[in-house]
Amino acid sequence: MERVVGLLGSLITGTVDSRTPVCLLHTSFYEFLTEKSRSEKFFVDVSLVQRDIAFASLRVMKHGLRFNICFLEKPYLPNFSVPDLEKRVKEFIPAELLYSCHFWHTHVQVTPSLAKEVEFFGWGALPFFGWKYWL
Repeated sequence: MERVVGLLGSLITGTVDSRTPVCLLHTSFYEFLTEKSRSEKFFVDVSLVQRDIAFASLRVMKHGLRFNICFLEKPYLPNFSVPDLEKRVKEFIPAELLYSCHFWHTHVQVTPSLAKEVEFFGWGALPFFGWKYWL
């Protein structure tokens, strides 16, 4: 994937740093990809992609989140009190987990059936994902 993404540097951002989400630079490129009659074999069904990313993000968080993931000596301290927090985040939190934690809600919100399910479970679903330490 990195090889393909690297070749698209004039059309997308996020090609240099694996921790930066890939984003399209040109609206016309997005319109081309999402209009089946124009893009044919390159067509991207945004609703299916959003659903897939939402589920993938939830799975990544379910398996990746854990208490004191950065091995802080004093995990009760606020983030601004940890001098090397940025270094620890880069070292101990994989890019896919970081992305999932930042953007899962965006993908869930635009996936109506999944959004209703998450809303149905409400706060009761959070311990299932091990989120009690993150709230």
